[in-house]
Amino acid sequence: MGAVDLQGDTAIVDLIEVFKPHRKQAEFLASMARNRLFLGGRGTGKSWALALDVLVSAIHNQGRPGLFLGRTEGELKQNLLPYFEQHCQTLKDATGVQFIRRHRPGDQMIDLINGSGFIYKGFENIAKIRMHSVCWVAMDEVEHSRVAHEEILRAVKPTIRVLGPRQGLAVASSPNGLVGFTKQFYDHQLRRTPGWYTVRCPS
Repeated sequence: MGAVDLQGDTAIVDLIEVFKPHRKQAEFLASMARNRLFLGGRGTGKSWALALDVLVSAIHNQGRPGLFLGRTEGELKQNLLPYFEQHCQTLKDATGVQFIRRHRPGDQMIDLINGSGFIYKGFENIAKIRMHSVCWVAMDEVEHSRVAHEEILRAVKPTIRVLGPRQGLAVASSPNGLVGFTKQFYDHQLRRTPGWYTVRCPS
């Protein structure tokens, strides 16, 4: 994660120092693997870390779009976007730079000052996700979505086709048995597949 350039030469900031994540959160945020999973119990700060991961990906992938997905649009607006806005305020307090350029609720988009940005949607709109072309995707609580993980994967994976320094998929979820995305990441971890990274954090 380390020191990053926010906008030209205007602000160099060490994100670990600014946000002070706990060790497991820091491991998740620092990983540059194409597929990353933060699997944690209640109270481990998954949503906080995922919202910060969105900010980190947006900073690294200057000028490139992303997708921020939650179980429902209601959860995104009530829980995840407030965390993201809180992180942007923390960043502003540390650097004086307002990273959000514009929030367009009607389009479900947030534009950022470095030309990057993201669209936010709930999994209930899975059919509308397929149309996008992005550099990164962040997904919350996939193991507890009403949409099957295979359907989510079929919709999401093809959208990640814009190249960038931090391209890929970030997932944060509570465990729900060895199924779905958890099993997929577990199997890749057993096979030591390059580009797959898992952080487990007990309650």
